[in-house]
Amino acid sequence: MTLTFDATGRQVTWGYKGANAVVGATRLESLKLQALAELQARGYPMKVQDILDNLSLPNTQSTKDNLRQILRRAEQSGQVAASKRGEFYWLGQP
Repeated sequence: MTLTFDATGRQVTWGYKGANAVVGATRLESLKLQALAELQARGYPMKVQDILDNLSLPNTQSTKDNLRQILRRAEQSGQVAASKRGEFYWLGQP
């Protein structure tokens, strides 16, 4: 664990080995919950871009890639299905 004080002594920052991995995993889990809830609430097939737009998420390649990975994993687990047109739709919990 590391502690770093600024020049005025008013701000302390800390970190530990693996902190970025924990933050990244938490962010992906949050994205997963949001995306699956959106698909379930809408009730109709949605493309990755539609989900990004509806959730007001950043339109970056990284966010799109993460969302595609989440949806593919959800497809493998039976929560969602993918159409040939690149749309995903909610099936429910397996």
